Amino acid sequence: MDPTLNGIDYTYHNDNLGNFSLIDYFVCSPKLVGSSIHNQILNHGDNISDHLAIMCNFKPNETVSASKMNECVLSKLLWDKANLGFYQAVLCDALASISFPLDALLCKQVGCQRHSVELELYYTDMVGYLNTAAKQYVPSSKPGLQKFWWTPELGELKQQCIDVCILWTSIGRPRSGSINAERLKCKYRYKRAVQYAMLENDSSMTNCMITCVKRTRLASGKLGVNGFVLTSCYPPIH
Repeated sequence: MDPTLNGIDYTYHNDNLGNFSLIDYFVCSPKLVGSSIHNQILNHGDNISDHLAIMCNFKPNETVSASKMNECVLSKLLWDKANLGFYQAVLCDALASISFPLDALLCKQVGCQRHSVELELYYTDMVGYLNTAAKQYVPSSKPGLQKFWWTPELGELKQQCIDVCILWTSIGRPRSGSINAERLKCKYRYKRAVQYAMLENDSSMTNCMITCVKRTRLASGKLGVNGFVLTSCYPPIH
């Protein structure tokens, strides 16, 4: 890392314990990276992590197409903008066509290979239908481009962190005093607010999805063993 550009010689910091160290780095294949131009440690006021962002500018040895780069970026489903009615209807019909592995669920043999294959097929079919229905009726966006849980209050807290960080930097980044104390307070308030907003959003979307899947399976008439409804037999959805 090159600390000379902004005077920062650490990438990890714990202000409460007074710990600072240079532990973050880039690992690149020599086949991809040619001569490095420069590395830089970034100190941005809206960064709520204990690790500072690091940037590396270099000229690649090989040209990477935009299509290949896009394949490496996973999309996030926007459930708040989904057409849940159509999604549930299509998913209900699709899940109804899956053969329910009743014998596999009742099997008591440890390590049963035949039933293991059946359960894996059941899981694969279910996840496949979930993904297919989502592609049709649930919009998506690339991570970082849209924070639909963002609020004006978070924007104000973010700006406060940026402003106090600029002031703190302008006076030499002191580790004590009123300016530094205010910087830490602003960062803590902003970090807690962001974590709470993300947690609330993830909880809401997860509950919505679980409810939708349960209803579609109940509507298909294939969710049950010996008259008992199974509400916890679903594998994790990725």
